[in-house]
Amino acid sequence: MKKFVALILSCVLCCTYSPVCVNAVEMIEDTQVTVENSPELWERFLKYDLCILDYDSLTGEEKDLCKFIFETELNSEDTIICERARRILGGYDVGRRATLEDTEKYYDFADFNHMYAYCYNKQDYMKVYLDIVPDIKHLDWYNCYNEYWIDDKGYDKILSSGEKVSDYYDSLYKNMYSYIELDDNRNLLKESYISRPDVNFETISDDTFTYVIYPDNTLYVLKPNEHLKSYEIPEEVNGMKVIGIKIRAFESEGFYSVTFPESIEYIEPFAFVGCTFLEEVNIPKNLKYLGKESFMDCNSLKNIVIDCPKLMCISSGLYR
Repeated sequence: MKKFVALILSCVLCCTYSPVCVNAVEMIEDTQVTVENSPELWERFLKYDLCILDYDSLTGEEKDLCKFIFETELNSEDTIICERARRILGGYDVGRRATLEDTEKYYDFADFNHMYAYCYNKQDYMKVYLDIVPDIKHLDWYNCYNEYWIDDKGYDKILSSGEKVSDYYDSLYKNMYSYIELDDNRNLLKESYISRPDVNFETISDDTFTYVIYPDNTLYVLKPNEHLKSYEIPEEVNGMKVIGIKIRAFESEGFYSVTFPESIEYIEPFAFVGCTFLEEVNIPKNLKYLGKESFMDCNSLKNIVIDCPKLMCISSGLYR
C-alpha cells in the first residue's frame, strides 16, 4: 500500500507539495535541510508524503531513496519532484537513462505518464518523442520542464520542455535541448544548447497497415490501409516489434473488433476515437500507456478486462 500511495502522491504533488516545500525551507533559514538536523520534519515527510509507517522494514536502497527525495526536494530553490526516485521507491521499472545520442534521434523527450497537451496537437505529437522518466520535474517552470540526468548524480543533464504547459513559453525553447555540466560542488561548468533534429517519420506498409519506424527499430501503427470488419495487429513486421498505436490511427473506422499482440505497450490519445461499431478489444498485459480518451465515443464496447501490471494511465482512456 505504501508504494502505491507514494506513486500517486508523486503525480498530484504539484497541487499539494509546493506550500510544504516553501514552509519547510523557511523553518530552517540559511541551513541545508538534512535528515540529521530536521528530525521532526523528516518524520512528517515519511509519514504524510511518502506514506511510510515502518521505516525500519525498508531495505538500505529504499532508505537511501527516501533520504535523497527528502533532502533534494526541500533544499531546491525551485518547486520540484524527484520523479525517477519516487517511482523506483514505488517499485516501478523506470527504464534507462537519457543519453546525448538520444538528442540526435528524438525530437523531444517526454514522460508519457504525464502527457496532456500533446493530446490535442496532432502535428506536434506525430514527431518522434522518446518516452523516458525524468529525474526531476520542475513544477513552477514554464520551460525546460523536465530534467534528465545522464549520470546517477546529475552532474551532466539535459533539460527538455517535455509536457508542454504553455504554447507561448514552450515556443521559446521548442527547437532546442539545454545541456548542462556541473562540477563536484554542483557549480556550473558549461551550459549549451542542442538543436532538436528535424525528425521525419520513416514508414513501411503491408496490405493492412502503415507503420511508423522509431529510432530503436520498433513500430507504431499509423493507420489502416484497408477497411475491414476486424483487425488483427501483428506482433512483428520485417523483424521489428510492433509496440504502439499512434494518435487517431483508427479514428472513425467502422470495424467491430481489434486484436492486439502482447507486444503493444502504447495506445496513444484518441487512437480509436469515434469507432462507434467497435465491440471487442483485448487490452494487452504489457500495456504501459493508455492515452487520453483513446476509446472516446466507442459506444458499442463491452466486456473489457484491463489486467496490466505496467499500466500508468494519465486519464480515462476508456472514455465513452
